Amino acid sequence: MAAVLEGQEPEETAAAAEDAATSTLEAVDAGPGAPFLPAGNQLNLDLRPGGCHRLQYLCSQQPPQLLQVEFLRLSTHEDPQLLDDTLAKVPWSLLRLRSLVLKGGQSRGALGACLHGTLTTLPAGLSDLACLAHLDLSFNRLETLPTCVPELHGLDALLLSHNHLSELPEALGALPALTFLTVTHNRLERLPLTLGSLSTLQRLDLSENLLDTIPSEIGNLRSLSELNLASNRLQSLPASLAGLRSLRLLVLHSNLLTSVPTGLVHLPLITRLDLRDNRLRDLPAELLDAPFVRLQGNPLGEASPAPPSPPDISQVPEMPRLLLTSDLDSFQQEPPPRLSPSTIDSGCPSQAWSLWDLMTSCLVVSWSCSPMGWLSSKM
Repeated sequence: MAAVLEGQEPEETAAAAEDAATSTLEAVDAGPGAPFLPAGNQLNLDLRPGGCHRLQYLCSQQPPQLLQVEFLRLSTHEDPQLLDDTLAKVPWSLLRLRSLVLKGGQSRGALGACLHGTLTTLPAGLSDLACLAHLDLSFNRLETLPTCVPELHGLDALLLSHNHLSELPEALGALPALTFLTVTHNRLERLPLTLGSLSTLQRLDLSENLLDTIPSEIGNLRSLSELNLASNRLQSLPASLAGLRSLRLLVLHSNLLTSVPTGLVHLPLITRLDLRDNRLRDLPAELLDAPFVRLQGNPLGEASPAPPSPPDISQVPEMPRLLLTSDLDSFQQEPPPRLSPSTIDSGCPSQAWSLWDLMTSCLVVSWSCSPMGWLSSKM
């Protein structure tokens, strides 16, 4: 299996795992106009259009080569019903199948982005593939894990990247042979507690999700050597992570962590602990000085920002108030004081209007010009 290496894109990681688990799949033409026939134990139907129709034809003809197929690639850029009907025939025709790649992403949009396949579920009959060890469902539209997947007890590698999964079922813990699991670029908000039951799991990639917490049961993964939790919403980590004695690589960058278990520095095999771009302000000296720890992008040594204090009401100037009693139907208007030319020229008018005089005059004029003011003056 391919390692989940730092700096490597999740889709590259999945592709590397797939390439390591399966050899290059090729197929040859049996003749002009004839469907593909397997080349040895490999059947690749994902690079040309009409792969589902070709596979259905082969299943109906049952050529001897079909019984030897162990590796099958099939594009999921097909009509959903046609795809479902085709996959339903696989358990009856490909009894020795060990690797099934149902990956979208071969088609691209106008801007060059990989398009997801149409796969939303799998036929229940696929659980009869007793030899299946490698299943790639990446770049599809899965919102829930198909029920047949946890029943594939011989599964060694499961690739679920770039789907729409918001959770994984508790039944996932029933895969005793699983060593590689990638669920990157989904919508996971929580993890099943049974995740800790995957005692053979060695590589786990849960990056690019919506996780804000990790169950403490993850500390039971004694065989785990690589764990990627980057780009989630984690604010803390369970202390049980310090019990992962086989861990070599732990990627936690781009989260919301304010602290980490100090026991991580004592993991005997750890070679890289990536804590970049979090909210770490204070760490034990053991972590700060460890050569395998990456801490760039953290506010180390900075004081925590003080919470905003409420405004001091006593410092707010009191606004002037104008009280209009109900027994008055108009303002009493007084003639404004006259300014003599000498007073105006001096620049310091002794009888100049005050601000209150100006406000009162404006109110009187506004009231007298309004319909209510005009009526009150006539009454």
